[in-house]
Order: sequence, then C-alpha cells, then structure tokens
Amino acid sequence: MLDGGAGILGSGDGAGILKHVLGGKQNEVAAGVGRAVGLDGAQAAKLLAMLAPMVMAALGSAKRSKGLDAGGLTTMLGEERTAIGAQSGGGLGSLLQLIDADKDGSVMDDVGGMLGRMFGR
Repeated sequence: MLDGGAGILGSGDGAGILKHVLGGKQNEVAAGVGRAVGLDGAQAAKLLAMLAPMVMAALGSAKRSKGLDAGGLTTMLGEERTAIGAQSGGGLGSLLQLIDADKDGSVMDDVGGMLGRMFGR
C-alpha cells in the first residue's frame, strides 16, 4: 500500500472519498472516531480525510492481489470488523452502526453497496 512512499499522503482527495462513502454522516462519524481516540471532531475529520486515500489504496490492492469483487471485499471487511470488534470490546460496533443506512442491523450490505459504486459494479 505504501509503495509510493510519502507521496500517498498527499495523493487522492480524502474529503471527496469521505463524502462519497459517508454522505451526510461525515460529522457524526468524525465525532464518534474522535470520542474513540481522544480527539475533537475537527481533528478526527482531518485524520479521516488523511487516512481515506490510504484505505482506498489498501482496498484496491486487496482487490487486485486477491482477485476480489465487491462481494469479496465486503466479506473481507466483515471479517476485519469482527476481529476489531473483539479486540476493542465492541466499541467500534456502535460507530459502524452510523454507516447502517437501511438500519437493518448490518453494515455489510451498506459497505457492499458503497464498494460496488466505488469500484463500478
């Protein structure tokens, strides 16, 4: 992911990625991340914007190297979510519920839809 060196930090439009993925929930997610890591909402928003291109690069790399489609990426992210939730005592789960657009109790269908749109499927 970081093969491009420090240039990746300046590449991409982190704010645009966040707008596309989170839509109107950006401030709510930034506030939740801020609470989880001890930052105020504005600082967390800046951090998320900086990390977004790196996350997208990692997802693109996983897609290419493992031959994943949007469904495969969704499964991979679901496995990661489970592992992180177990390590963090479930605190991340409430944050991820902010992404649950259809309020069905699962963010995986919502993440799958986002990935599908982002990767053109």
